[in-house]
Amino acid sequence: MDVFPKPEEIFEPLCGNEALKSYLSASIRNGRLSHAYIIEGVAGSGKFTLATMLSAALAPQFSEKIMAGGCVDVNVYSLPEDKKSIGIATVRELKYRAFIQPQELPCQIFIVRDAHTLTAEAQNSLLKILEEPPKGVYIFLLCENASLLLPTVRSRAPSLKMQSFTEEELGLLLPQLDKKAGELSKRSPEDYSLLLRSASGSIGKALAGLSRRKDSKSALREKAATVIGHLREGKATELLLFFATQGLQRDDMLTLLCYLREASRDMLAVKKCEEPRLLFYLSREAADEDAYSFAAESLLKIYNISDSMAEELSANPNMNVFSIKCACALSEAAT
Repeated sequence: MDVFPKPEEIFEPLCGNEALKSYLSASIRNGRLSHAYIIEGVAGSGKFTLATMLSAALAPQFSEKIMAGGCVDVNVYSLPEDKKSIGIATVRELKYRAFIQPQELPCQIFIVRDAHTLTAEAQNSLLKILEEPPKGVYIFLLCENASLLLPTVRSRAPSLKMQSFTEEELGLLLPQLDKKAGELSKRSPEDYSLLLRSASGSIGKALAGLSRRKDSKSALREKAATVIGHLREGKATELLLFFATQGLQRDDMLTLLCYLREASRDMLAVKKCEEPRLLFYLSREAADEDAYSFAAESLLKIYNISDSMAEELSANPNMNVFSIKCACALSEAAT
């Protein structure tokens, strides 16, 4: 006789979220699981992991295949790379597929990532199927904040909130997930503390930050400091030459822009707060030294440009042209 994993066993690898895992396990055992949920949490908090585990718990005999992402009855929709919102066409496809009999599982599962980007028209189109779904259909809406969805959508799908970890909790968890975290904490406690702060309570962000540190992150941090130096001193030509000669590829450019965003945020913070929590600078003194070379308005512009340029990278631009565009935009912001 086949023995399939219990819900508790499927949910067990998810870090933290103990109350949430217990609630869902009990709901499945008692047959009280809702046909739709909003799963909310910051980027990297494990929303998609939980939705996939929930799918596996609904069909434990196929749990390995579902967790591997190979099941045709688990339908995943995401924000298209070249779009800023998920339109009604996606919802129409979801509704059409919801009335098709599943091919493998005893149910049909729909996971909508970036659900907070659904247009109002698309959300309104979802309402009827959220209220009266076909038998055996489950819909999981993943978003950073449930308040970004229409009240009518929220009224039809209970919210499950992912745990946000404290820095202390992250500090204890990371070495269990990646031995490099323990090595970093011993080798450079300040850098490890910075990693924990910049994760904003997210395991995924912390692991991603750790992964970048394993490779070229230290070098990219130095490059970000060089950019800040050129901006501080008004050396537009040097900045242009810097970006033109680095040959940064998409991932490294994204990391560099994230550093510039964190640095400008830190510099604004030291201008406004008595005890700011720094993300880029290792000390208040270093942040102060740079901050008072810039006007607050310029720092805000640098922050916004770093943010918007990072978003533009999702369209896979020509990196040579993009690098020059970055240099020009940042130089203009700093003046």
